[in-house]
Amino acid sequence: GRGNEIVLMETATGRDAGRLIDPALSKQAGARGNVAHLDLVQALAFHPSGELLASGGYREIKLWRKPNGGKHADLAPAAEPIKCVAVS
Repeated sequence: GRGNEIVLMETATGRDAGRLIDPALSKQAGARGNVAHLDLVQALAFHPSGELLASGGYREIKLWRKPNGGKHADLAPAAEPIKCVAVS
């Protein structure tokens, strides 16, 4: 995560392999460019299969699935900080 962007890197070469972009954010006021979150990306976690990535920002978690690179789901903002999430 770099700021509010998620950049994918090739581990063997260190080259930029792409970015995860939420197209809905480019339509919102205040969003700049092709970003993944409005706020900073604070956490990233891959599923052991490597097919799913969870990204966490301020009171927001997004799930990204590998085949199409698009956002899988949004969880509603919480009134309190999110401390734990389980997905099945």
